[in-house]
Amino acid sequence: MAERREWDGQERRMEPISSSISAIERNFAQHTAEEMHRYKEIIDGISALREASAQSHAEGQKQIYGLTKLINDNMSEMKDFHGAIKRAFPKDGDGNPDYDGHRTAHLAWIDDDKEATNLKNYIRRTVFAGVLMAALAFLGIAAWHELLAGPERHAQSQVAK
Repeated sequence: MAERREWDGQERRMEPISSSISAIERNFAQHTAEEMHRYKEIIDGISALREASAQSHAEGQKQIYGLTKLINDNMSEMKDFHGAIKRAFPKDGDGNPDYDGHRTAHLAWIDDDKEATNLKNYIRRTVFAGVLMAALAFLGIAAWHELLAGPERHAQSQVAK
């Protein structure tokens, strides 16, 4: 027969406590392992984020440098163009470009060109009218000459043929 062991009250209370402590330790170990895994994932994510951020930052700096260079080049071209325009205008009494004087000079040139065109047109009309009058005068003199010669000259030319 199996020996019957007698338990006092303390030992009975200890067994459930020790099994509870073991379960708690197992759960704690499992929880610690899960948390360490999560912690590692977070650390890896932060590292990847830092690396991506550093690459992105470097790319961003390259883009900013490129855009800054483009802006500076365009600004330089605009300054050169503006300087060329300022040099193209005559200077006023203070040495500044005389934009209004430039405009009025162009208007004067346009007026002069209109006058020259009008003069050329007048000369053309006058020459054409003179040539036309000369041609009409020649024809008129020839006709007058024939009229003065009379019909007998016309008849003589018919007999000679």
